[in-house]
Amino acid sequence: MRSLDQTRSIPIVLLTGFGVTRELSAAAFLLGVADVVLKPIDPSILRTKVRYLFEIHRRLQSMQQEIDGLRAQVKAGSVDPLNSGIPAPECMPDPHGHP
Repeated sequence: MRSLDQTRSIPIVLLTGFGVTRELSAAAFLLGVADVVLKPIDPSILRTKVRYLFEIHRRLQSMQQEIDGLRAQVKAGSVDPLNSGIPAPECMPDPHGHP
């Protein structure tokens, strides 16, 4: 799922019947798992977690679309970053952490 652009940012919940150890949690989170749920599953807790993760996912997508739109406006010259409070593209942090 992480190798496809369409599914890369979808939160993943790991359901496990094994005890949640520090090692399992660490490995899961390093792989990009958003949460770990131990079986037997409480349906109301799972619904709450999924609803919360979906809302965060939706908000992040919305913010990224807004950022992309603002960057496109600055690039096209329709927004003056010096007078609009929007940082110039060269001053904006790279989303991948590159200087």
